[in-house]
Amino acid sequence: MLRFLDRTRVFSHRHAGSIISSLVSTITVRHGYFRIAHEHINNKNYSEAFSYLESVGDKLSPKEYTVLLRRFCDLGNTKDALTLYNIYPRPNIIMHRTMVQMLLRVGLEKQAMTVIKEMNKSSETKNDINVFTSMIVYLSRNKSRKDEVFELIDFVRDPKNNFEMTPVFLNAIAKVYLRYNRLDESKQAIDKILENDGELGEYTVSYIVEVMLKTDGFPETINVLQQLHSKQIKLLPSQFNIVLHHCFRHEMLDKIPELLSFMLTANVIPDDFTASTLIQGYNRRGMYKTAIDTYVKLVSMGLKTLDAKNIRNLVRSVLTNEDYDVENTVKILQDFGYKIDRDVQYTILYDACNLGNLGNEKIVSIVDYLANNPDIEFDQDCTRTVYEYTKAKDDDELWKRIKKTCL
Repeated sequence: MLRFLDRTRVFSHRHAGSIISSLVSTITVRHGYFRIAHEHINNKNYSEAFSYLESVGDKLSPKEYTVLLRRFCDLGNTKDALTLYNIYPRPNIIMHRTMVQMLLRVGLEKQAMTVIKEMNKSSETKNDINVFTSMIVYLSRNKSRKDEVFELIDFVRDPKNNFEMTPVFLNAIAKVYLRYNRLDESKQAIDKILENDGELGEYTVSYIVEVMLKTDGFPETINVLQQLHSKQIKLLPSQFNIVLHHCFRHEMLDKIPELLSFMLTANVIPDDFTASTLIQGYNRRGMYKTAIDTYVKLVSMGLKTLDAKNIRNLVRSVLTNEDYDVENTVKILQDFGYKIDRDVQYTILYDACNLGNLGNEKIVSIVDYLANNPDIEFDQDCTRTVYEYTKAKDDDELWKRIKKTCL
């Protein structure tokens, strides 16, 4: 009995060794096929590569063909990539996707559609949602292709075609519907994403905000953002900026404090666009003190810096507001770490001379303050620039007083 077991073990080991040896041999041969084809393509001997691959047939795996196909993509050779694609008798999903994406990248949507139709002939590759999504996104960039876009969307959404509605697809069609102002359908796609806790990228949340504002208004939009926050979905300032813009556009200024309070709760740090929307929005309505107070609030919420445009808006808020003067302008900027450099000096002087409601005495006092403040490195070219571009050029008396003060 023991001898029999020993022989069985020997046979099993030999049999296993034979199988492994056969597998290694097969892999080595297939790797050899792949290596030869790859070398032909790298050397741009395409006709030899195609002849060789036709003789090899499906001895190479779909994965290996996909690698060769991507090599053509890297080389930007669409024509020969199509030839290679057509040689392989059994392309898989990955090959189809690679080919469609490459064709769309170079604007060959007709050929891409041909590949999609070929895919749908096989039960193994039929109705790949990712390929259809790529096609929809590409065509939607051109408004003249509107009918084709919605034809594809309707095809995918038809229950008879058994597509799985992935978050990526729903994201794509929500954007398309929004672009063509088909808000109800866009909201349906968004509701589907929210129901299934789908993948909510930055842009998806932005679409949600845009659609909700247009369909359900401010309260429901804030409610949805609060739901997303409760699900630990990171919210971004860009999404709140859309709501802020909506508030100014529809004169809903009383909602802004509520929105800023929610931003603070959600740990969303305002950015330059937040500052720009608020400061400029209040300035246009003559609410200069509110603009300044709001800027102070934004800094307390974590706003780090302002770009040149926003510094200009802030300076205008401070100068125009009757409760503030240039000293307050400089103090506010310095308190938040801004150097009163040439650009800031120019902005202050340019606005002082052009706002129209400041008298000569005020303008001269501003120049005097900037020129004689020990904490400011005054740039005399600023006053010359102001002379060239402002009303000081037409007012000899004013220009004499400015020169006497600082030149």
